[in-house]
Amino acid sequence: MEKWLYLSLIIFTVLVPFVRSFEPRIAFYKKWKAFFPAVAIIGLAFILWDIKFTEMGVWGFNPTYLSGLYISNLPIEECLFFLVIPYSSMFVYEVFEYFFKKDLPERINKTLAIALGLINLAVAFQFSDQAYTFYSQLINGLVLILIALARPKILKGFWRMFAVILIGFFIVNGILTGSFIEGEVVWYSSAEIIGVRLGTIPVEDVFYGMSLILLNLFLYKVFKRRLRIDWIR
Repeated sequence: MEKWLYLSLIIFTVLVPFVRSFEPRIAFYKKWKAFFPAVAIIGLAFILWDIKFTEMGVWGFNPTYLSGLYISNLPIEECLFFLVIPYSSMFVYEVFEYFFKKDLPERINKTLAIALGLINLAVAFQFSDQAYTFYSQLINGLVLILIALARPKILKGFWRMFAVILIGFFIVNGILTGSFIEGEVVWYSSAEIIGVRLGTIPVEDVFYGMSLILLNLFLYKVFKRRLRIDWIR
């Protein structure tokens, strides 16, 4: 049924990572005590951002594809998005950490982050009248630059993980924005984006997703270190 589409996408996204979390070599379930505090903090911040932009009409949701359960003005599926996407992303990160020990040199990770961050900031101020463009670029630019300068080791493994996540991103966000279905699950105000789309996906979504995942990775690694569970496999 159409009204279960968004929820079905959420379940599809997390199903394999959740089941494989108990695989002995990865044992991601042993790292939940680092993951859940991280996702609670970052998820709350993004949910508040989501609530505000929904109120402003920057984006909205088509009830045809929703279960009908809401928290504030957000469908429950949208709230679960901020749990499921980070969960799947951190699982992919741990898989890569286990099977591929080598990564880009730290200076390359740092240079990539600073260069992209500066581009983000330039775009933000070029399109300061478009709310989604401005804030998605501004936040992602600041996050990239600050982490690159203050905690560059956080970037270890990030680019390869994000490259893999983009595959699922184009499938899930493509459907949410109207690919393969008659309507849209999520719509965007044309006045608040620059209008560049990757298929049906506003380009801003890529950087919105990048900051969501990178901030979760940052706190996840912080909590792992504090809880001394880096060694657990």
